[in-house]
Amino acid sequence: MQLTTPNGVPGALDRWAHRFARGSSAIAALLLLGMWALISVEVVLRYLLHSSTLVADEYAGYMFAALVFLGLNQAIHQEKLIGIDVSGRWAKVVSHPLVRFLRNLLMLGLNLALLYAMTLTLMTSMRFHSRSIHFSKTVLAYPQSLVVLGLALACFASLALLVRARSRH
Repeated sequence: MQLTTPNGVPGALDRWAHRFARGSSAIAALLLLGMWALISVEVVLRYLLHSSTLVADEYAGYMFAALVFLGLNQAIHQEKLIGIDVSGRWAKVVSHPLVRFLRNLLMLGLNLALLYAMTLTLMTSMRFHSRSIHFSKTVLAYPQSLVVLGLALACFASLALLVRARSRH
């Protein structure tokens, strides 16, 4: 999906958003594979050897949070977020370019607010050298930084979507 405009900005922005979406999807896929491997090892250890890794639940949770926010970038870029189909007389109103632009503007605003809040959380964790309360004592800045990265990419994808909606208007 490449737009051509006289100044080329929406097209270039869309191409970068597409590259970022593919890259974040690849990272999310690797995290999902890592979750599968970690949980499989944990299941085998628990049921066959009556032992535990002691970190599987914690790390699977970190991986899940990171892959959700990294996957959000791809969903926004492809406009595959959950939506509601409206039929009848409201269908024209909902599909109007101005409504699409406003919807994308609200999504960008929400993603920016989430990015701001999560960045503050990350900075606090870094300032106080926060660690998890679990066995691993993981430095919380590591998994939090993946969430911040995912939200930053979601903001970029939202911006590209907003510019794309504006150029169609």
